Amino acid sequence: MGTIHADSSDKTMKVFDISNIRNCEDVKEQLSGLVEQERDNKRVSSREFIGGYGDGENDGFDERDSHY
Repeated sequence: MGTIHADSSDKTMKVFDISNIRNCEDVKEQLSGLVEQERDNKRVSSREFIGGYGDGENDGFDERDSHY
């Protein structure tokens, strides 16, 4: 089980969490692929930044999730 945290450019829902996800890394990869498809379709040049626990100093993660 895990949580996906999203910081979106959507003005109606900028920051949100999707909690209690089984196989969260697989779900994250599926979402990432769908997002990239839509960006290609709409010719959007900005890209997503994906990180995880321990990716860097001040990475926004307080502790490890159970899937690590």
